[in-house]
Amino acid sequence: LSNGGRSPVWGVADNTYELYMEVELGHNAVFALTLCASPDEREKTIIRYDATSDTVTLDALQSSLHPDAVPECLSVEHARTSATVCLRVFVDRSVVETFLDKRT
Repeated sequence: LSNGGRSPVWGVADNTYELYMEVELGHNAVFALTLCASPDEREKTIIRYDATSDTVTLDALQSSLHPDAVPECLSVEHARTSATVCLRVFVDRSVVETFLDKRT
């Protein structure tokens, strides 16, 4: 993708899947991956990597419109060893697991 580019992943018919990506990030880059988005994007979960602080964030503040849902936003630092970050994401219905470079 180019700067500011978007690319929907088509063909994912189920809400159980695995994604593997290698993302090359410049020093001040921010990368965001939107998961489990409703057609109107009122519900969505976002994984964001900020290269300025080397922080990965799982933003579930808009993951559900259900009144009993507990919105969360969790961040953790990730010590990059190169310009490329390997991202492996497992989605299993309402569970999202994210691994960076097999360490974080």
